[in-house]
Amino acid sequence: MAHRCCQRAALPLKLAPSLLLLLLAVAAAQEIKLVAGPGCADLPPSPPTELKAVPGDGNVTLTFGRPSNGACVSEYQVTVLPVDASTTRSAPPPRQSTQQFSVTIAGLDNGQQYKFFVKAYAAKYRGGGEAQVVAAPIAACDPSALPLAPTALRATPGIANVTLCWAPTANGGCVDEWRVAIQAVQQSGQRATPAAYKRYNQGGCVTIAELAPGQLYTFSVQAYSAALKSGAYASVQATPLAPPKQWRCVPVPGQYPLCDAAMAGRCAPLTCQQQLAKGQCSAPFMRAVDPATATIIQYCADVCGCSADPAAGTATAARAMSDAMANTNAADGTPTVALRGLRAAAAGATTQASAAAVWASPSGCCAAPPRSFGADDGAEGDGADSGL
Repeated sequence: MAHRCCQRAALPLKLAPSLLLLLLAVAAAQEIKLVAGPGCADLPPSPPTELKAVPGDGNVTLTFGRPSNGACVSEYQVTVLPVDASTTRSAPPPRQSTQQFSVTIAGLDNGQQYKFFVKAYAAKYRGGGEAQVVAAPIAACDPSALPLAPTALRATPGIANVTLCWAPTANGGCVDEWRVAIQAVQQSGQRATPAAYKRYNQGGCVTIAELAPGQLYTFSVQAYSAALKSGAYASVQATPLAPPKQWRCVPVPGQYPLCDAAMAGRCAPLTCQQQLAKGQCSAPFMRAVDPATATIIQYCADVCGCSADPAAGTATAARAMSDAMANTNAADGTPTVALRGLRAAAAGATTQASAAAVWASPSGCCAAPPRSFGADDGAEGDGADSGL
């Protein structure tokens, strides 16, 4: 009887490991699916892992690992681009493909920085993740030769910074580091400031930040040999750029500069609402833009708003001034000079003279044609009487 009991208990013990795994998978809400191919998953590959670059003489060797998501990979595609194309002496090599986990890219310029892109490509998904690394080939050097100065040194100003780029030295001296000296050029009446120094293990291009905009600097780049404790240098000058001006708008609500006819009481001036309806909120006499101080004065700001964008409404203003020119004729008493000013303003002119001509025109601010005075009134009265 005891023997039969033991035999029945043996069967559940054999199933226990499988049941345990199933329970664990369900408890963790994991999806169990088959993979395509031995050891890889049927899904788009993530980027290759552990991408590293080892520089050589005129070449760079890349090593990398499988995608972290375990996806199937048809091949690894390698693309090479120079960091700074203007200093490249030869064209970059064409794209290469490999099914190995290392590849050597030859035909590169020593001292030139390159970006290496390695893509884990899956033909089924026509793509895959990509990793990148930057490296520069290193020429075999002569430790007894003093390095000459870097070649093709140039400076590109940026906002409060300058980017320096250079090519390798012209001789075979070993360069252990590139030393950059930054010296502000002393202007008349300025106190001399000490030079600042930076060191870089790789050449090519570097950006010197936190510089004073508008200040002229001298940048000296030295090819330094640790063994010889020296090296030649090259220099270049550049001035960092200032950040763009921040425009501000000063609102003037409920009023605007009246034209001559309205100031003389010859017509009822347009209200701010009427100027808005005519699309003249951005006309020069309604919106004064001063580039020197980056300031905009907006009249009738209570209805027109107050935008700090100096280009806001320029097209609308041109159309409004064009309409004003079309509504003005010789019977209004507008001088020919004013008509020419209206045409210039309608064409988008923003000079002070053109703005003044538009503002002086009665159609710029009069709700009705202005009344005439003086000799013209008498002439018009005689004509009216003779018609009776």
